[in-house]
Amino acid sequence: MKRTKMKTILDLVIISNLTLDVINNTIRPGGPALYSGFGVAKAGGYPTLIGHGCHEYPLNSLPFKFTNMIVNQGCNIFQITYYGSKRTLKLIKASPPIRISSLPKGIRGVIVNPVFHDVNLEELLPLTETPLALDIQGFLRNIRGDIVIFEKADLPKYEYFVTHASIDELQSAGYNIEEILKLGSRETIISYGEDGFEVYLGTNLATRTKPTELFNNPTGAGDLLIGSYFTFRISGYDVIRASELSRGVVENSLKELHTGP
Repeated sequence: MKRTKMKTILDLVIISNLTLDVINNTIRPGGPALYSGFGVAKAGGYPTLIGHGCHEYPLNSLPFKFTNMIVNQGCNIFQITYYGSKRTLKLIKASPPIRISSLPKGIRGVIVNPVFHDVNLEELLPLTETPLALDIQGFLRNIRGDIVIFEKADLPKYEYFVTHASIDELQSAGYNIEEILKLGSRETIISYGEDGFEVYLGTNLATRTKPTELFNNPTGAGDLLIGSYFTFRISGYDVIRASELSRGVVENSLKELHTGP
């Protein structure tokens, strides 16, 4: 299977936040910034983070390092409860919006993966001409009491390089897959939890990838997936090979990140 030669330096920007997650009464480092960053690093990229963090976040204990961090103080804190492959999120503390006036020079791509309405796409899109990956989960979240629910959002149409969404979150928000495929993305990943994920090219299904392992704590799987898949695709791998490699990154990373109860 042919691919172009992988670049030596693959600098990617992640616009997202670090979070502190309470899982099984244990506080753990989390957030799409962590998992997407790890996915980028595992796929051979160099992630720069633009977003929010906090003093309590154990950066030194992470299994990778961000190449650069442009962060302000303010971690989101969530309580996460799993019911089989499904979960509920309870928001304990929210971070402020991420304000972006410019992006670093020389980057090969941007991953936008908000936690909770903390990125304004209308402000961001004019700032970049590089390939852009979008995870829509953080745009669909809303609050009912202190429980996180999912609702439809006003997502601008754009020629995203790749968009990722979880089928559970889409259905909870009232979307069908066809609506997401009309956002204008070149490629779209739909995750199905224990059933793996699909990749669409435009509106056509390109490949289905099944997991080889299942996990009691799959926190971050979708973020790892978009981080690694985007990196492999920017590196020159085709859709099928990028999907296979990303599955390996997700499974190996979940084992590495979620040890213990």
